[in-house]
Amino acid sequence: MRKNMAGIFMRVTLSSARLNQKNMKKFPLLAFFVSLIPLAAVAADLPQFKDFPVTEVYQGKNSPLNLTTPEARKFRTVLTESAQQKPDFAGHYIFAHWGCGSGCHQTAIIDAKNGRVFMVPFTITTVGEEEIDPVQFRPDSRLVVVNGSRNDQPENGSFYYLWDGKRLKLIQENPFR
Repeated sequence: MRKNMAGIFMRVTLSSARLNQKNMKKFPLLAFFVSLIPLAAVAADLPQFKDFPVTEVYQGKNSPLNLTTPEARKFRTVLTESAQQKPDFAGHYIFAHWGCGSGCHQTAIIDAKNGRVFMVPFTITTVGEEEIDPVQFRPDSRLVVVNGSRNDQPENGSFYYLWDGKRLKLIQENPFR
């Protein structure tokens, strides 16, 4: 009986060891796929351009530029040049952007229908070896994605804003790691 029990124990132990070796070989691959789940969940939770559509994209003639603020008048030349473009943001707006130093970007939003200028209240700084697009926007969406740091602050990431026709409202932050 003891001999029989010892044999059973040895077979179970050896089978278990073989099973563990097989699992260990599969584990790195399994771990890799499991590690992708949080990334997919995070990507799914980020605001998407399609989630903030506009009803139509303006095709008419752009109105003359309306420089009503001192800050807009300060950037008269670049805003005048930008105002000649077709609307490229949120249906009837033109997203103007220009450099303000090494890796620094200043932006404004121009309404093509009435020429009104909305100065974005922060600069965007992109630094590092990776080349990233500092601002992302679409003609058919009210979403703006800012990549980098705002006003040279230490936080660096992707910042998601929703345009309401007068201002950008921060709806989500995704810090770079």
